[in-house]
Amino acid sequence: MKYVLNLFFKNGDHMTHMFQELRKHGYNGTVFATTSLKHALAGEENHERHFVNLAHLEMAKMEETTFAVFVVEGKEKLDELKEIVRVETNNFKDMKGGMYSHPAEDFEGSI
Repeated sequence: MKYVLNLFFKNGDHMTHMFQELRKHGYNGTVFATTSLKHALAGEENHERHFVNLAHLEMAKMEETTFAVFVVEGKEKLDELKEIVRVETNNFKDMKGGMYSHPAEDFEGSI
Protein backbone atom coordinates (compact mmCIF):
# COMPACT_ATOMS: atom_id res chain seq x y z
CA MET A 1 0.00 0.00 0.00
CA LYS A 2 1.15 3.53 -0.70
CA TYR A 3 1.20 6.25 1.96
CA VAL A 4 1.17 10.04 1.69
CA LEU A 5 3.25 12.12 4.08
CA ASN A 6 2.53 15.84 4.28
CA LEU A 7 5.03 18.22 5.88
CA PHE A 8 4.59 21.89 6.71
CA PHE A 9 7.09 24.35 8.14
CA LYS A 10 6.85 27.86 9.51
CA ASN A 11 10.42 28.81 8.59
CA GLY A 12 12.97 27.76 6.01
CA ASP A 13 16.19 28.02 7.99
CA HIS A 14 17.25 24.38 7.71
CA MET A 15 14.88 23.07 5.05
CA THR A 16 17.43 22.81 2.26
CA HIS A 17 19.65 20.56 4.37
CA MET A 18 16.70 18.38 5.43
CA PHE A 19 15.49 17.98 1.84
CA GLN A 20 19.02 17.12 0.71
CA GLU A 21 19.17 14.41 3.39
CA LEU A 22 15.86 13.01 2.19
CA ARG A 23 17.23 12.89 -1.38
CA LYS A 24 20.36 11.09 -0.14
CA HIS A 25 18.08 8.40 1.30
CA GLY A 26 16.29 8.03 -2.05
CA TYR A 27 13.12 9.99 -1.31
CA ASN A 28 11.52 12.40 -3.73
CA GLY A 29 8.54 14.63 -3.30
CA THR A 30 6.97 17.91 -4.26
CA VAL A 31 7.64 21.11 -2.33
CA PHE A 32 5.24 24.04 -2.39
CA ALA A 33 6.19 27.55 -1.31
CA THR A 34 3.04 28.84 0.37
CA THR A 35 1.65 31.64 2.46
CA SER A 36 -0.47 31.52 5.57
CA LEU A 37 -4.12 32.57 5.60
CA LYS A 38 -3.16 35.45 7.92
CA HIS A 39 -0.73 36.90 5.36
CA ALA A 40 -3.07 36.25 2.44
CA LEU A 41 -5.87 38.16 4.16
CA ALA A 42 -3.48 41.00 5.03
CA GLY A 43 -3.14 41.65 1.31
CA GLU A 44 0.53 40.74 1.19
CA GLU A 45 1.25 39.55 -2.33
CA ASN A 46 4.19 37.44 -3.30
CA HIS A 47 4.37 36.49 -6.95
CA GLU A 48 7.36 34.20 -6.33
CA ARG A 49 5.22 31.28 -5.14
CA HIS A 50 6.22 28.17 -7.02
CA PHE A 51 6.25 24.39 -7.04
CA VAL A 52 9.58 22.64 -7.10
CA ASN A 53 10.73 19.04 -7.37
CA LEU A 54 13.44 18.05 -4.89
CA ALA A 55 15.70 17.07 -7.78
CA HIS A 56 15.76 20.74 -8.75
CA LEU A 57 16.33 21.98 -5.21
CA GLU A 58 19.58 23.76 -6.10
CA MET A 59 17.58 26.22 -8.23
CA ALA A 60 14.80 26.74 -5.69
CA LYS A 61 14.38 29.60 -3.28
CA MET A 62 12.64 28.50 -0.09
CA GLU A 63 9.92 30.83 1.11
CA GLU A 64 9.01 31.49 4.73
CA THR A 65 6.29 28.84 4.77
CA THR A 66 6.78 25.53 3.00
CA PHE A 67 4.57 22.50 2.40
CA ALA A 68 5.87 19.19 1.04
CA VAL A 69 4.16 16.01 -0.14
CA PHE A 70 5.75 12.56 -0.37
CA VAL A 71 4.22 9.33 -1.69
CA VAL A 72 5.98 6.17 -0.50
CA GLU A 73 5.44 2.44 -0.87
CA GLY A 74 4.81 0.62 2.40
CA LYS A 75 4.69 1.36 6.12
CA GLU A 76 8.44 0.72 6.55
CA LYS A 77 9.33 3.47 4.06
CA LEU A 78 6.83 5.84 5.69
CA ASP A 79 8.31 5.17 9.13
CA GLU A 80 11.86 5.68 7.81
CA LEU A 81 10.89 8.95 6.10
CA LYS A 82 9.21 10.24 9.26
CA GLU A 83 12.26 9.34 11.37
CA ILE A 84 14.58 11.28 9.04
CA VAL A 85 12.28 14.29 9.36
CA ARG A 86 12.26 13.96 13.16
CA VAL A 87 16.06 13.83 13.29
CA GLU A 88 16.54 16.73 10.86
CA THR A 89 14.02 18.96 12.66
CA ASN A 90 15.09 17.89 16.17
CA ASN A 91 11.50 16.72 16.71
CA PHE A 92 10.25 20.03 15.29
CA LYS A 93 12.15 22.08 17.87
CA ASP A 94 14.71 23.55 15.43
CA MET A 95 12.25 23.81 12.54
CA LYS A 96 8.72 24.73 13.56
CA GLY A 97 6.06 22.78 11.74
CA GLY A 98 4.50 19.36 11.64
CA MET A 99 3.71 16.29 9.60
CA TYR A 100 0.82 13.94 9.05
CA SER A 101 0.30 10.85 6.95
CA HIS A 102 -2.48 8.71 5.60
CA PRO A 103 -2.84 5.62 3.44
CA ALA A 104 -3.48 6.23 -0.24
CA GLU A 105 -6.00 3.43 -0.60
CA ASP A 106 -7.17 4.42 -4.06
CA PHE A 107 -3.83 5.55 -5.50
CA GLU A 108 -3.37 5.14 -9.24
CA GLY A 109 -0.18 6.07 -11.04
CA SER A 110 3.41 5.17 -11.71
CA ILE A 111 5.21 6.70 -8.72
